[in-house]
Amino acid sequence: MMKRYSIPIFYGLLLVFGLAQFPFLNADPDASISDSRGPHTDEGLYTAQAANFIHTGHFEMDNNDACVKTPLLTGVMVPTFYLFGVKKAYARGMVLFLTLLIIGYFFSKNKRNIGWGTAFVVLGLFQYYLFHFAHFSLSEILSSCLILGAVICLSDILDRERFSWKDPVLPSLLLGLSFLFKIQFLYTLPLFIVFFIIKIIYSKNRLDNVKLIASSMIAMMVFVGLFYCLWVMPNQEVFDHVLGTQSSSRYPEFSNLFTQIEWAYDYMLNNQFLWPFTQTVIFFFPVGIFLAFKRQDNWYIHRFILLSLWMLFEFHKLGMTYLPTRYLIGLICVQTAWIALVLFQFYHFAARQKNNLKWLAILPILWLFLLGGKNIYDYKKSYDSRTFVMQEIETYLSSNSLNGKPILGAWAPSLSWSHPSPGYPVWQGYFNDNNTLVKFDPAIVVSELNEEDSGGAYRAQGIDLDSEADSIIYFDVNRWKLKLVWISPRDEVK
Repeated sequence: MMKRYSIPIFYGLLLVFGLAQFPFLNADPDASISDSRGPHTDEGLYTAQAANFIHTGHFEMDNNDACVKTPLLTGVMVPTFYLFGVKKAYARGMVLFLTLLIIGYFFSKNKRNIGWGTAFVVLGLFQYYLFHFAHFSLSEILSSCLILGAVICLSDILDRERFSWKDPVLPSLLLGLSFLFKIQFLYTLPLFIVFFIIKIIYSKNRLDNVKLIASSMIAMMVFVGLFYCLWVMPNQEVFDHVLGTQSSSRYPEFSNLFTQIEWAYDYMLNNQFLWPFTQTVIFFFPVGIFLAFKRQDNWYIHRFILLSLWMLFEFHKLGMTYLPTRYLIGLICVQTAWIALVLFQFYHFAARQKNNLKWLAILPILWLFLLGGKNIYDYKKSYDSRTFVMQEIETYLSSNSLNGKPILGAWAPSLSWSHPSPGYPVWQGYFNDNNTLVKFDPAIVVSELNEEDSGGAYRAQGIDLDSEADSIIYFDVNRWKLKLVWISPRDEVK
């Protein structure tokens, strides 16, 4: 009976998930989502080159890093903005649509995947961080969903008794697309190669796995080669500048590495939103291994090993000295998918027992309800605490004509979506930090009061924004205090 209704339940939950996002499409990021300003500023920053292109008709590579870090997100946003207009709700809506499309398509291709996918929607997509990042116009959730889709796709292929050496090409392409959405996910590209090496150890068909390793490697090499030739080489100078600046000093000295990992575990993985899921992984890991050896079910084994490997790949981030929440989206995604898989398999294992152990089937159902209840509780708190200050600022800016003059600052693109004037970030030692006011002749500069958002770029140039101002308007966005500094005389901009 449940098999009959499993598909409607799965798609029904996806529909509920999508509808639950609508009250947040124009809201400020939740105050508890991150200690960094990233969720507030990066939505605009990572779509700014697409928005500026629509506004001005010129595509610029040398004043922002979005096309280097998230090239495919820019590629998606250009037609989105062209067709629907440059609005935050449209950018967020497109990310939400793609998230639903990826999850809905790959989980529904296999009957057993439907049950697992249903548990993942409840545990994963509604989890506090994944829920909010699913409506941010950022790329982490799309990259994570594509990796999950690649894992499902490869597992479905391996479930068949016969498969071709060409079969890993499509899953490898999905990994490549996740990399294009956020190049930080480069570390996942060898995932399938490592998996096939492990599979050689316990598989009888070693030659077949060697062929699959070769095809995966060739697919990855071709993909990376095309990316380098078609995108990196034509923009080599910008890539060298961004990667040279952003990839340095990511990890502490070895003597401090374990202290950093301990901090990341306590402060990030065991915070109020994640501790139930982190502890569930720890508690159920022996259960997951037991199920793999007990039943010898290839459907489960393939997915369990691939998800465990992906989780292991994600752990390298715990040693980073700079660890904003968005860096953990991949880890949270694989953790919740892993939990959903183990609970789903544990339920079916216990339900088939003919002795007194059959009551154990209650445990995964109870766990699902507890974690799902936690997600509903967090959703209610977020819903009740929504603010719309950034939308108010955008409305204020939209009421003024700036005569095409740009708006500067790391916050600028996220506060001026619909304004036809371009927005450019300013970062000391990175972008747009040299002779800034003369070069851009801005109408407005948006800055935090202490200039931390720009790294003190204006002070470093000897610029006192207050003395340059015709007028200043102050706003508080969650914990950040902003000022909108009007550089041009008021009678010229009205």
